[in-house]
Amino acid sequence: MKRMIILGTVVLTLLFAEQGLAIFPDLGPSARAKAMGGSFVALADDGFAIHYNPAGLCQVTDYQFHSSYQRPFGLNFLSHSWFDLTIPIGRYGTLGFSFQKQGVEYRGVAMEAEKTLQFGHGFRLMGDIHSWLSLGYTLNLYSLEFGKSVGGVELGSAHTFGINIGGLAGLWRRTRLGFLARNINNPQMGKNTKFDLPQSIVVGVCYSPYKGVETNWDVVKELNQETQLHFGVESMVTKSLILRVGLQNNPNLYTLGMGINYQGISFDYGFSYNSQPGSTHQLTLGYRIER
Repeated sequence: MKRMIILGTVVLTLLFAEQGLAIFPDLGPSARAKAMGGSFVALADDGFAIHYNPAGLCQVTDYQFHSSYQRPFGLNFLSHSWFDLTIPIGRYGTLGFSFQKQGVEYRGVAMEAEKTLQFGHGFRLMGDIHSWLSLGYTLNLYSLEFGKSVGGVELGSAHTFGINIGGLAGLWRRTRLGFLARNINNPQMGKNTKFDLPQSIVVGVCYSPYKGVETNWDVVKELNQETQLHFGVESMVTKSLILRVGLQNNPNLYTLGMGINYQGISFDYGFSYNSQPGSTHQLTLGYRIER
């Protein structure tokens, strides 16, 4: 068992080094966004806005719940799960709550768990019949927990706090501009050795050339990482069926997926193709209660 744990740790370290990932990497909780190449900052019109752009929460006018699951890169020892709840509060906007967990487990042994508890608030700052502007913020409580050693000794845990801010503007009903600044307070984790949590800036444009069609472009710049470009299209085939495609670079990903909506229940599937280290399948289930 000791050899298996060591092997799993080495594989995980090499994987993260290859992908440029640190602790608490942004794996993307939404299957809908994943199918559109990860582009969502200027659309952000469902409960996942608490993660992608909290300013978009003000577009959610009903109660929503989502759960999502994926195994990043198709690796059996990696998992990512998500749960969120959105609550409209009238003229004061919309509140969002979420919990996500990224876990590393090898041969039944829990090696590491990265948990994030989020509280978000999005509100309309101004608007008229032609344009509007909203702002939002997300408070993140990060928790890093390690498993037990071979001898049964607890390896410890660490906690820290981060702040995200976002903005969203609507122009002439067809165009939206969005931005997100993640972890603006430069949160660090660790006692003797400090690890910086990822900081990034995202700007994006969403344009609807026709009713039922959304095109999205995002530019993502993470500190000390290469700039990423994300692009995606969402097209409503019928009232209940939606198709999506997208792509991104650094790393190069080709994505596609679909969404099915029926009487307040939504199912979304997202797929991203990457030859190294592998592809990802992601599923999201949602429920909406109209006010």
